[in-house]
Amino acid sequence: MPKKEVNEELRPEELKKLSTDLAYSMPSHTKYDDKKGPTDAQIMKAMKKYYKDLFQYSSNTQKKQAIKIVKKVLSEGLSEGRPMFQDTPNEMAYLDFKKWAYKNRKSVKGILSKAVEDGRDPGTDIFLALRQVWLAWANKNAKEWSRVPNKGPQGKDFGRALAVMMKSDNLIIKKSGNKLTDMQEDIGIIPISKPTAKKHTSPANPPYDPDAHLDRRDDDEEKLQALLTDLIKSELKKLSKK
Repeated sequence: MPKKEVNEELRPEELKKLSTDLAYSMPSHTKYDDKKGPTDAQIMKAMKKYYKDLFQYSSNTQKKQAIKIVKKVLSEGLSEGRPMFQDTPNEMAYLDFKKWAYKNRKSVKGILSKAVEDGRDPGTDIFLALRQVWLAWANKNAKEWSRVPNKGPQGKDFGRALAVMMKSDNLIIKKSGNKLTDMQEDIGIIPISKPTAKKHTSPANPPYDPDAHLDRRDDDEEKLQALLTDLIKSELKKLSKK
C-alpha cells in the first residue's frame, strides 16, 4: 500500500480490504468467545499490532467502521459454519504457509517448474499451481484458510497474488528481475515423477493433438494434490515424533 500522510484517510476500498483481512486473521492471534466474537478493545489491539497501516492511516471514524466490518465478517463466517472466503492470500495465514513452503522448497519448486515447462501458458499455469499448493497446505494444516477461488480467472488472480508475496520474500521465486516465473537456481528440485528408461524401437511421432495439454493439466493437478498430501503427511509425522 502506498505511503500516506498521517492525517489522510484510507480510501473506502482500502478500508474494506484491510478490515476484512484483519477479520480473517483474528482467530490466528486473538483468543475470544466464539459465540460472542471479539470485543472492540480486542479488535483495536489486534489492529494496532498486526495491521499497522489500518491503525495508522485510518481516522477515528474509519476505525469504528473497521470494527463493524470485522464483527460482520466474523459473524457471517460463524453463521455459515465454514471457512471464510479469501480472494487473495491472507497476510497472517501466509506467515505459516511461508514456513511450510520454505521447509519443502525443493518439492514446491519441482511442482512450479513442471507447470512452467509443460504448460502452454506458463504464467497462468504457475499461478493455478500455486493456488493448488496453497489449497493442499490449508486442507491439511489450516482449514480456516482453505476457502479460495475456484479454478479460472479468480483462481489465477489468487495464485498470482501468492506469487507476488513469495517473490517479495525471495521464496522459491526470484526476488530479482520482473518475472514471476523465474525461480531460484540454488534450490534443487524433487521431480513429481521419475522418468523411466525406454528402448528406442522407432522414431515414430504421435499425431499432434491441440487439446492434449488440457488433459495433461488435469492429470498434473491430480498428481500435485497427491504429492502434496503425501508431503504434508510426512511433515506431520515428523512433528509428532518431536
